[in-house]
Amino acid sequence: MHHINVGVTMGHTTKIRVNKIIESYYLSLGGDTQTITVVGDADDLIRIAATITEKFTPSVQIGDLAHKVIGWARSHGIVENSTPQAQALKLVSEVGELADNIIKGNTDGLIDDLGDCVVVLLILAEMHDLDLFRCLAAAYNEIKDRKGHMSTGGAWVKED
Repeated sequence: MHHINVGVTMGHTTKIRVNKIIESYYLSLGGDTQTITVVGDADDLIRIAATITEKFTPSVQIGDLAHKVIGWARSHGIVENSTPQAQALKLVSEVGELADNIIKGNTDGLIDDLGDCVVVLLILAEMHDLDLFRCLAAAYNEIKDRKGHMSTGGAWVKED
């Protein structure tokens, strides 16, 4: 298990060392170093440390799993011997299984199929020397300011 180390030093400064496992996420947010320095009184530092730990903990777990998936894909020759086209078709197949389980209301199948889709996306990103979390951050930055809502019929209605 990876941890974010939080320490308080003289002058009420705390340094939060961001682990390698979430470095790409941190860098995608504009960070250029593995240390974040926060200044404040003890209560501020405790609140900030708790907030950062809460927000980064899921990323650490997901990052660990992502690295395990890539390691598995490499050890089984998928990254080196498959093609992006074959993996794109695999993704379409997994999305078809996902749709089938949504229609059937099969939660266990839904869990498996969502995970399978993420596995294939991780492999595709690795094949293109991309980080999936960086791709996710880019997509979020593109949609975060969009105005609109989902209609009851399932169509996105843009607001000007």
